[in-house]
Amino acid sequence: MSDSGTEAVWDLNTAYSVVSRSVTTRDYNYREAMAEMTTGQFDVTGGDNTTYGEAYHYADNFLKTGDKATPESGAFYARIRHERYLNGRAILKGQSTSSLLMPGWR
Repeated sequence: MSDSGTEAVWDLNTAYSVVSRSVTTRDYNYREAMAEMTTGQFDVTGGDNTTYGEAYHYADNFLKTGDKATPESGAFYARIRHERYLNGRAILKGQSTSSLLMPGWR
């Protein structure tokens, strides 16, 4: 396709998919064998009705369940995994001659 020497964007395609509504992580810490290591359902969207189901991940290798802001805690990994699922909800593909066009920028 010719762009006549100007920066252009063409051949845009979108794809949508249903992703998990929430993520639960669980692990086992042999040092505290009786400790509950399940994070509970973690939903970053706040109840978005375009998502469905729950993803369950075991052995994410964390020592404490913690909260979503505590690094390397179970809740932290659940939040990160849910954000990763949400990133796959809508995909836009295309071609461009612009060197300034980058993924993730608005």
